[in-house]
Amino acid sequence: MSEGGSLDTLRLRRAIADLEGLLSAQLLLSHPSPSALSAQLGEQLSTDGAFEVIGEERVMEWRAALSQPELRPTLNESLTRALSSFKGHRLGLYAERLFCALLSVLPGHQLLAHDLQIYARSEGRQTLGALDLLIQSPRGVEHLELTVKFYLKRHVGAGWAEWLGPNERDTMAKKAHRLLSHQLPLSERVEAKERLASLGLPSPTHRVAVYLGRCFEPVTPLGGVLSPLKRAQSVWVRRGQWMAAQNDSAGVTRRWVPRLYPDWLHRDQALLEGATALSAGEVASLPLERGRYLMLSELTEEGEERRRWMLVSDEWGVAHRP
Repeated sequence: MSEGGSLDTLRLRRAIADLEGLLSAQLLLSHPSPSALSAQLGEQLSTDGAFEVIGEERVMEWRAALSQPELRPTLNESLTRALSSFKGHRLGLYAERLFCALLSVLPGHQLLAHDLQIYARSEGRQTLGALDLLIQSPRGVEHLELTVKFYLKRHVGAGWAEWLGPNERDTMAKKAHRLLSHQLPLSERVEAKERLASLGLPSPTHRVAVYLGRCFEPVTPLGGVLSPLKRAQSVWVRRGQWMAAQNDSAGVTRRWVPRLYPDWLHRDQALLEGATALSAGEVASLPLERGRYLMLSELTEEGEERRRWMLVSDEWGVAHRP
């Protein structure tokens, strides 16, 4: 951090790269209707009122705005305001700050509120939750709930309940259910409407789920060797299988850059090239974060990210029951 509360050049570059990474992430929810989402989740959703799921077209519009030279100075200033006092380590909170900065400068958009706490009417004023983002856009007043998650499919063909977070406590189905059954409906509650009115803010006309992230496919045996699926841009492997999973790289020098949490978003070539790239043998001896997982970027010879890996302990996911 430089003097005057501004961001240093490297941190600002990383913030822009992370924002680009967010807007290039997978859309983990793709079905627009509650019935279709219930089928995708494998359980009935109990939602209060209408909601929407962010679409690829709108995310592409946001991503295109990042490449507009005339917007960059304003975005840099907005990122500086959003991040200069941010000391947190949680990826989700960091992602919210990045979105605040972007939505504050997009043409036709205005950030009305961020992380707005909603309280119960009871004397103890118990917190019911918080509205992630409230914005004014050309579509109206929108309540956006942003979720950024990373999941590992336990085996080929696994359902949503079998997509686990690296810490093994979270599943894609569990988080999606909370997002759609609790977080989004919160803005429809009378307590939320009263809170907004007390601040002179309008009630939302749209509620939108923004569920972004990355899903890791398991490395699977093919032709007698462990090999990533050709189409998979993100794969996971147990530590005991790590070296065996590199047997398909005959004649190819492969290099990896460790991605320690929360540095999980960007794919920026210059930032990756600035890190120390390791061989497969060197990776095999690295400690896992929390003793459970380690994210890695596999690089091409040109230094670009070829594929994202998650190396996990041999015990990872074994005791999980959906």
